[in-house]
Formats: sequence, C-alpha cells, structure tokens
Amino acid sequence: MIKIRFAVLIMVILASGCQPETNKIIYLNAQRIDTVHFKYKNEEIICNVEVNKESFDFTFDTGASNTALGNGIGYSNIVENKSFMDARGISHQAKGVMLDSLTIGHRLFSKFDSYYHVSPLDKDGIIGGNILKAFAWKINFADQIITFSENAENLGVTGEGIPLIVHKDVPYVGITVDNETFMFLVDTGFSVFMLLKKNLSSKDELGEMVQWTENSLYNTPFSDKQDFIDTSYYHIEDISIQDQILKDEIIVYTSFTNFNLIGMDFLRRFEYVIIDYPGKKLYLGPRVFKSFRYVSTVLEKINTVGLQVENSPVHKVIAVWDSLAFQNGIAPGDTILAINGISLEEQPEAFYKDEIKSVDGGYTVSPSQWNQLSSALHFSDTSVNLKIKRHSNYQEVTLNRRFYFQDLPDTIQTNNSWNVSRQIPGTLGPKISKGNFLFFPKQ
Repeated sequence: MIKIRFAVLIMVILASGCQPETNKIIYLNAQRIDTVHFKYKNEEIICNVEVNKESFDFTFDTGASNTALGNGIGYSNIVENKSFMDARGISHQAKGVMLDSLTIGHRLFSKFDSYYHVSPLDKDGIIGGNILKAFAWKINFADQIITFSENAENLGVTGEGIPLIVHKDVPYVGITVDNETFMFLVDTGFSVFMLLKKNLSSKDELGEMVQWTENSLYNTPFSDKQDFIDTSYYHIEDISIQDQILKDEIIVYTSFTNFNLIGMDFLRRFEYVIIDYPGKKLYLGPRVFKSFRYVSTVLEKINTVGLQVENSPVHKVIAVWDSLAFQNGIAPGDTILAINGISLEEQPEAFYKDEIKSVDGGYTVSPSQWNQLSSALHFSDTSVNLKIKRHSNYQEVTLNRRFYFQDLPDTIQTNNSWNVSRQIPGTLGPKISKGNFLFFPKQ
C-alpha cells in the first residue's frame, strides 16, 4: 500500500513538472523601476518591445484589454479562438496565442497565454491591459519617457490621486461635464480629447451645439478602413476631474463610440500622468497648454462655415455639408471669385506663398494673402462676403455665423511630428515655433 501511494506521488510530481509555466514576470535587473523611451506616430505612443528576442514597435494602448500581435510576429501555439469588440462595438476575430517571451524594458513576460494574434493589424502590435495591469505607468509626454514599477510610490506620486475603476483590465475615471459625472475609459490609443456617447448625456438642447455631419474613415487597426457617416455635436464648456478644472474644452457628443472616452489630447493637457493599475489611482502632473488639435477642432468644426474649397488656381467648392454654407445655397461645383471684396482671379504665385524665417532658435511663419482670406472664409470672421459663380450666373452671399468661439489660446502644444511651417487655419499673423510649442504673438 505504501509503495502504491509513493508511486502515485512520483507520478503527480512528474506530471506537474511537465506542465509549462505560464504568466510569469521575470526581472532582468534588481531595480524597482524601469524606463522605456517612446516616439509619437499618428499621435500614438510607440514603444520598443522585444518578442522572442526580436525588436518590434508596439502601440501603448490603455484602451485595449489584451496585448495584440500583428502578422509579423511568430507564436508558439494557439490556445483558443477569440473574439473582441472595438470602441465602436464592432466585433473582430483573433487567435489566442502563447509567446515564449515578451520584454518591455527589463521586464520579461514569460509564457503568457492571453495574447491576441489579429489579422489584419496595421502595426507590429499593441501593449494591452493583460500586461499593463501589473504595474503603475508614468507617461512623461514632453520627454517621451515611460517609467513603470509595481508600486506607484517608486514613481514619485504626490497627493491622494484620483480613483480608477479597472474593469476587464482597462481603466475608467469619473469626470464631471455640465454638472453631471460620467465614467470615461482612459484610452492612450485614441487621439481625441473627449467623446461622450450621446444617449448617455442628459443634454436635451442639442440645438445649442454645433452639428457636424461628414463622410469619415473609421480608423481601426483591426480591419480595413471603412467609410461611415459620422454625425456629432460639438460644444465648448468647462469640465472638472477631482479638483482640476479645464476651461473651454471641446466635448464631442456622438453615437460613434461604444464608450465614453478620454484620449491622448486630454492626457497631454498635463506634463505627465501616472496610471496606477494595482493601486487603482490616476495621478495628473502640472498643467500645460492646449494643443494643435484643440485649435484645429475649434476652427474646422465650430467656427467653420462648412465647406471645402480647392486652393488654386480656380477656387471651386468641393463639398458642402449641412451647414451655414449649405443653408445659404452654396453647392459643390460653385466657384468663389472673391472673398470680402478681394478678387481671387489670376493672382500671382506670391499671393499663395507663406513667408518662413528662422529666428531666435525657432521659426516664424507669416501667412500668405490667400491663407488670410481663406481663414476669413472658413474660420476667423463672424461674417464673410463671397462672390459666387455658378455656370454663367453670378451672385453675392454673406454668411453670418451663429456659433463663433473667439477666445483661442495664444500658445499651444505641438510635437516633433508637426512640420513647423504647417499653417493653423484661422490664426492670423506670425507664428513662432520653439521646441514643443507654437506661440502666436498678439497683434
């Protein structure tokens, strides 16, 4: 009897020894914190990740519950078939696979069995919640450095932090909009400031907002790009998160998303953020300036008259949405002959050329006469007069904006991915670019 029991014990030990170890984090050095550098690409955070001893560029995406692998990455075996939903509620298929090793900084994730192999995927991979949940992550946006540790105290946190809810390995935080608090998914894989799902809002007076309808590309990394009709409502108002008040921010009310979201444009209002998964806290660093995206959205979606025009040499109207221009009878194919009494016909090349000069370690960009008139047409003036030609008929149209937000910032963030000579439509006068900021001197 004793021999039988001993034999069974040996078999159990041998069987357990043959089973592969899973979900183990191995520390390749003794430091309590680790550091990785990142770069920006299409306003996403791109980090170097080593998979099976090969180097790849992964998107750091707190909005993804699982780490995803593209076609260029090999895996050891398929665990099971999976399906998942993206931010629009669209279902995608994936293979649940295992990797021999994945390394971020000096942290090696060995034998994890919950990676998604997705085809197609328009990047090498995505770092998702199944890895992120083990650490607190400090994202320094200006220096483009991420430091992480099991304990947020090692990252120099101050204050009590803002409570996070981590659900299915993704973080949510409460933010107050128009005196009502909503839960928002904290999504570093999304470029926008804030999206609020329309049917979750208590706002009944959508007429007080700017409606914008357009044919857009749904940019998802998990499938081919798809056209869809996006109808959103834009509104400028103050928001608050704990004791922080962010004034004159753009809230987009939309049915586009399956969740309320805050994205990179929100997080980059601060020098850094710390997302502490184990401690379930969000820490916000010192405030910084608003962004290029903020100014562009005000000008292109709120102050706009709602049409697209060819730049030169003939200024034909390409598209008109349900907007001020449409309501005043302007149609695709019309030609704009003059703006505010200034003719656009047979103008010389200098009429369209910006003046760019180096100055004091940066650049100044003085807009061309065409850019100034284009700004007046699309964005800058509360009213604009147009001379229009349709076939052989001529008419003058005055567009008076109902919505117009004038209090634009005089300094904004940019980053190295933006060409310093790029025009921000609707801002007149010289622009000075230095480092990560653009300055607009008062006239």
